[in-house]
Amino acid sequence: MLRIGVSARAAVLATALMAVASTAQAQRPLTVPPDSTMAGLWIGFARGVRDVMEPDRTKRRLPVVRSVIPCSPAHYAGLEPGDLLVLVNGQDARMPNPFKGGEGSEYDVVAERDGKRLTFLLRRERRPEQTLEPVSQAPIGDASEWDCPLRVG
Repeated sequence: MLRIGVSARAAVLATALMAVASTAQAQRPLTVPPDSTMAGLWIGFARGVRDVMEPDRTKRRLPVVRSVIPCSPAHYAGLEPGDLLVLVNGQDARMPNPFKGGEGSEYDVVAERDGKRLTFLLRRERRPEQTLEPVSQAPIGDASEWDCPLRVG
């Protein structure tokens, strides 16, 4: 009998799950455990820090938006998977944890998409109990295409 380790089984399971993921599944709501985010607050995107092993932060490539959660503050602001983060509140986006702050914290984000610089305003908000699965392919589309609730302000 072939025996494989726990990490190998997890890798096989993750690969199988990614293979069956589809856009239709991305619209399935997820229940978020209340302790899974910073005091229940969110911005709604995942970023990837590239060149982590490069000791000189200024030589690292820009962080990339890996995924955006539909109907999140990042989605409403217009961030897309693949956007490169250049500046956050006027500071280099390669700095550690540029998105510090509590509820209502605002972030002026300069990102690069297709060689063009774009500016976004993000605000940390209270996370709803249910969210949609993150989308990692651009374009994510307008919030109205996802039946997101209308926002005031």
